[in-house]
Amino acid sequence: MERHVDFPSLRTSLKDQLKAKLSEEITRQSGGNPLVNLGMGAFGYALAEPMINAAVDAYISPAGLKTLMAGSPPEGMGADAGPQAPQLPDTSSSDASVSMAYKTPNLFVVAASDSSNGQTVRFNFERRELVSWKLTSLTLP
Repeated sequence: MERHVDFPSLRTSLKDQLKAKLSEEITRQSGGNPLVNLGMGAFGYALAEPMINAAVDAYISPAGLKTLMAGSPPEGMGADAGPQAPQLPDTSSSDASVSMAYKTPNLFVVAASDSSNGQTVRFNFERRELVSWKLTSLTLP
């Protein structure tokens, strides 16, 4: 699996996106009030950031993905251990579609979309050397 996935890049990409979504949610919940953002928002972020890091590190690894594919959460990530696995669009339904395209000569994107909820997950593959490709990031809805 390591031949096809750049795990450090993928983990960094997901952590950055999840932390950005957390910050957006804190700002939304506070109504944009800077005092709330600096107080409880900062406290909430400080509590959630280590959980995001731990969950991404557990799920986005060869062992974590192997365990997920077997239908179980990675070790230490049971039902009461924090964040659950993200739900990808269900491509088995008639509302789902998959598209593929070269964005640049060195970037190939596979997009899985679910028209019932308007969510799309993009799998970004970068060229390595002349003919090798690696999954380097996901773009979450």
